[in-house]
Amino acid sequence: MTRFATGSVVLPRRLVLQLSSVALLWAPSMVARADDGAVKAYLGTYLFSGDEDERRARDKAIDDVVSGMNPIVRAIARHQLQEGTAIVPIITIAADAKNLTITDSQPLTAPLDGTPVRVKTYGGNEMDLSYDVTSDRILERLTGDGKGSKNTFSRNADKLKLHVHIYAKELPKDLEYVLTYLSPTLHSNRRG
Repeated sequence: MTRFATGSVVLPRRLVLQLSSVALLWAPSMVARADDGAVKAYLGTYLFSGDEDERRARDKAIDDVVSGMNPIVRAIARHQLQEGTAIVPIITIAADAKNLTITDSQPLTAPLDGTPVRVKTYGGNEMDLSYDVTSDRILERLTGDGKGSKNTFSRNADKLKLHVHIYAKELPKDLEYVLTYLSPTLHSNRRG
């Protein structure tokens, strides 16, 4: 069985091919219904293609954010940030005529026009979600109770870059790092 490495996660070839098929069947129909032409370039399924350098950079950024905290709080904050920023192996971006859905550990759906909606997030918190879509990027904003994130998805050739920016009133500074994703076809060709 051929497996595709996605950081520390290994996906069976069959799963990657099934996800590719779903994305290829779903994305074109979503493109036809999307009323915002800028979102078309982003539709599809992407696999994490960053290497250990990106994982280490994320961990280093977390350590940098919590370094000024007292030791007891530092350990708790580090643990929460590591859990909350787990690198997902697959991201799917889909749209219909009115909404954009980005799925990593769970689907998050909001209107393409930028109107914020209340959603339940990964940790069970309720936050306001909005998307700002341009031809250069998709900006996903989650805000609530003095904390939130701004995730910027941008395309560079065949790579999807995810710039993560997390803030919270409890943190001494913001957490920022970048992850790289590729479509399954490009990913399998690259891994050989």
